[in-house]
Amino acid sequence: MGMVAIKPSTVVGRLLRRQRTNRRLTLKAVSDGLAELGEAIPQSTLSRIEHGQLDPGIRRLYALLRYYSIPPHLIADLVELESLSGSKPPRVPDGDLQKLYDRGIEFWRAGDVANGLAYLTALRDHVPDTEQARELKQRAAIAFATAARNLGKFHLAKQIVDDVLCEPPVPTMVVPALVLASSLWSGLGALDVAIAMVRRAEDKLEPGALKDRAWVLHQKAKLLLEDGRPEEAARDLRRAMDAYRRIGDTWGTVRAYVLRVEICDARGQAESAVRSARKAIALSEKHGHARGTAYARLELGRLHVKAGDVEDGIAELNRGLGDAVLTKDRNAQFYAHYQLWKAFDRSGDSARAEFEFGCAARLVQHVDEPAAEVIEVTQRVEEKGDVQWGRHDGY
Repeated sequence: MGMVAIKPSTVVGRLLRRQRTNRRLTLKAVSDGLAELGEAIPQSTLSRIEHGQLDPGIRRLYALLRYYSIPPHLIADLVELESLSGSKPPRVPDGDLQKLYDRGIEFWRAGDVANGLAYLTALRDHVPDTEQARELKQRAAIAFATAARNLGKFHLAKQIVDDVLCEPPVPTMVVPALVLASSLWSGLGALDVAIAMVRRAEDKLEPGALKDRAWVLHQKAKLLLEDGRPEEAARDLRRAMDAYRRIGDTWGTVRAYVLRVEICDARGQAESAVRSARKAIALSEKHGHARGTAYARLELGRLHVKAGDVEDGIAELNRGLGDAVLTKDRNAQFYAHYQLWKAFDRSGDSARAEFEFGCAARLVQHVDEPAAEVIEVTQRVEEKGDVQWGRHDGY
């Protein structure tokens, strides 16, 4: 990704400040180190950049990224997430950092991406750098990385999780960090590494840790399905859903139902797949999990189209697209337009199919994972050269 001018950014400043403090460096030490590399930046300028008060400019920013060994594309991802979260940071409720974390998770599950990101970002900033606060700080980092992954920012999420794993994580965060790392490696195309990660997480499970157990079994089921073993995946997913129900985790149950759709589909159980999608939609709507509703509707629409019921499939996909737009989930929007492209192409409406492809082509830049759909759209865009696709005011 090419470097572009970066406006004064608090999130970029925070990243640079964290990199410096994690290395136990003073502003003077960084200034002197940069000078030795031929890029002198005064201490006062570094301070203003870290506080989001000064645009570093391309040359200075690139020098700082090289100095801290930060991949340039992570900056673009951070700035994009910053724009989604808004500029006004939330206040800590009654000075209670746990409430800040809980509110962030609540907003995220309800599909309020802006407030969810804002609260999780604020938590990472407010947590004091003390041993007693390490667990909450790492929980915030994992939650933010999960949000980044769900928005298609796999490399950014992986960088955050790698930092947690290298700290190292406190005992209670080992399993969540390994499970998320497994998800990210899988999303980036390294299935064998992902399987090794989730097996390590399974080895680390403590007796009675139902939440961790549900996460591990859920991720394991995903990987088994990806590895072409749907029967084994179904077995582990049943165990994960049992754990979710025992702890009253409706969000986890919704996500499990969505995965169950894929497993049933892979096993040739079309009716069970449709029932699972409908259960996911009903549970999401009952508990206000808007993001879950979007993904479940996309799965239901896909199943209708696959079964030849294209008209109902398109209607369901459009409902899922509407939910994705309302929650500002560009990842889900991409997959909605991709499925609509395929549906309209199947119906014979080539003009509308091309329009939907154009929308997917414009959104593919926001999806970091090398999924088959992403690769297909990217390759077709490259084949078409400089043709501009489906520009409209919605994006």
